[in-house]
Amino acid sequence: MEEDVEEMKNKERKKKSKITLLILLDCMFVRTEDIHTMIQPIYRHILRAILHVVANRGANEPSYSSFT
Repeated sequence: MEEDVEEMKNKERKKKSKITLLILLDCMFVRTEDIHTMIQPIYRHILRAILHVVANRGANEPSYSSFT
């Protein structure tokens, strides 16, 4: 009888831990997706700024060949 009760408790604990794990994983995926959608415009802005600097580098700086 005691073994049955202990076995039932163990099954209940395992079930609760699985449910908790699933909830945590679900929250984690939702949060990472939200963070990604928030950060994506910032990445685009930084990338655009870098490309702007690289594209305009030759026009703004004197070339080294003019010094020789």
